[in-house]
Amino acid sequence: MMNLNKIMFLLLLLFSSIYTISTNSWISCWMGLEINLFSFIPLIYSNSKFNSESMMKYFIIQVISSSMFLISIIFLSLNFINLSWSYLIMNLSLFMKMGSAPFHLWYVQIIEGLKWNNCFMLFTWQKMAPMILLTYNYLYTILILIILLNSFFGAIESVNQISLRKILTFSSINHMGWMLMILMLNEIIWFTYFFLYALILINLIITFNIMNLINLNQIYMLKNNFLISLIILINMLSLGGLPPFLGFYIKWISIYYASLNNLLFIIILMLISSLIILYAYMRISYFSLTLLNFKTKWFNLFLSNNLSNKFLFFFLFFSMFFLNISSLLYF
Repeated sequence: MMNLNKIMFLLLLLFSSIYTISTNSWISCWMGLEINLFSFIPLIYSNSKFNSESMMKYFIIQVISSSMFLISIIFLSLNFINLSWSYLIMNLSLFMKMGSAPFHLWYVQIIEGLKWNNCFMLFTWQKMAPMILLTYNYLYTILILIILLNSFFGAIESVNQISLRKILTFSSINHMGWMLMILMLNEIIWFTYFFLYALILINLIITFNIMNLINLNQIYMLKNNFLISLIILINMLSLGGLPPFLGFYIKWISIYYASLNNLLFIIILMLISSLIILYAYMRISYFSLTLLNFKTKWFNLFLSNNLSNKFLFFFLFFSMFFLNISSLLYF
């Protein structure tokens, strides 16, 4: 019965986001965001006190941002204040709702209390509707500032983290800067970036979930499992945008379209931030293949299980074939 309820809320979550981005009324957009909120909360609820705390923080922040969004709609319809100020309030509410810098502190805090599958939903699907709503009336100067803040906050704050959830959280903030930049240039390329980022991320999250990996010191102990280490290495380097992986090509396309629109200074700053966050990715993947270690005891996976080995082999094959060979066909 519990699984049936979760399936029902998951379908409601998916349809609410689709409804939000397809409607032609601001009030309907606000209603879709509220339905999305109240369908996501049952999915992240569990009996853990950390999970309950994350659920309450998420609810409070989303209510505040939804209130700001509704106030901006009222200002737009009644012309209480200048139009640009109404758009500013709406943009800030959407940035807060998706966990964008500098409104990302709540986003980092609640991740630690969530399961890996809920983290994936928060990293990807929950950002789609606010991003698309931003394309309707964004303020160019504010958006450029938010793009740079996302890039540097995500890169710098990921360097000294030991929690894998927080590392992927700051990685998500950094990639959010890239997606916001390409969103104001070309929506099709943005969808390509979003889709491929989700594919790379789901490889890592499923691997972390199977192996019950939480902290960085557990990654250091994976040398006795070369298959897992190779999966993490390939996907981490792809997530960091290192050639010849597919993560490099989606950033290459973003740089190309940004250069066509004379955003060279923005590109240089974002490339610097990408080099910084690449250090965090290399720290995860490199030491798992080089350091000596001991046999670990926290794995959920029994490697003698043939089904589990088939799943891991599938992720390795997907990482090597789709994320590399198909990138040549992409062009």
